[in-house]
Amino acid sequence: MNFKKGRYFISQNSFTYEDFYSKSRVKLKAEPFYRNNPAAFAIGEFLFSIDYNSGKVNAIEEGKIIKSYDVPLVTDTRSKIFWNRVNKQVFILNNGVVYTCMYSHGKLNTSKLVQLDQISETNLISIYYDEKYKKLYLGSSTDGLKIVSLSDFVSSKRNSSRASTVFYATQPYNDSCVITPTGEIYDRKGFVESKKFKKAISYFLNYDRAGNIVTRKEQSLFIYNKESAFTKFHSVSTGEDTLKDLFFAGGLYYLLSVRQKKGSTEFTGALSIYEDWPGKTLRKDIFLPMNRQDLY
Repeated sequence: MNFKKGRYFISQNSFTYEDFYSKSRVKLKAEPFYRNNPAAFAIGEFLFSIDYNSGKVNAIEEGKIIKSYDVPLVTDTRSKIFWNRVNKQVFILNNGVVYTCMYSHGKLNTSKLVQLDQISETNLISIYYDEKYKKLYLGSSTDGLKIVSLSDFVSSKRNSSRASTVFYATQPYNDSCVITPTGEIYDRKGFVESKKFKKAISYFLNYDRAGNIVTRKEQSLFIYNKESAFTKFHSVSTGEDTLKDLFFAGGLYYLLSVRQKKGSTEFTGALSIYEDWPGKTLRKDIFLPMNRQDLY
């Protein structure tokens, strides 16, 4: 195996590293294979050797062990390693599940990719994953090539005893997370943290122009301050109006609200346009006809 500064020669019970420039050689006692399966793989300029006796994965650079990692999934004797230096991908197959294995910033990490259903593991000899198109290519010595399409949709869950974890409004929190009206933050893997918004209904959430988060309950708005990392808030009363939606465009704030007519079960809708926030300088009110079903 060639690397930028040298190459490794593989024998039955060792690796031998040869430096391209000095031609010096270093022999490392290790088992390149375990039960006829690879017990080593490469990621970038690092060679990784699995020591099943110690339960460690050794990172080797230029013929020297620089660090050992405790990664039970990799050292599990039931795991099978698939790696390809051309594609720079390493996979682990364990109990019907394919995991990716990556090395970044000095850390060796694994992540579940897909559960293989109705596919025989026994004769798999190669795996390639096309991340852009979410396609997993499985090469079998008996069944040829199989292509598995991975769904880009995931269900992000939280193990919670709360009575309700259903939300009808979410907003982006950062590049990889969303936030709910109660302040709970989720990414693709599930619950991350909570800002603990205590005053909110489950179907209203928005940002104002300054990036503050706005929630609502009854006739009050609660504005969580961005500068406090959304831990502090102040409230704004909407009087008799119940806010249904708000958005900011062209330097103006648009507030859609409803108000129950006095002595009646009917409601009146209004689109109010403000020059500032929170709703001090009114530019225009547009009254809208509204049916009861429009309230929900």
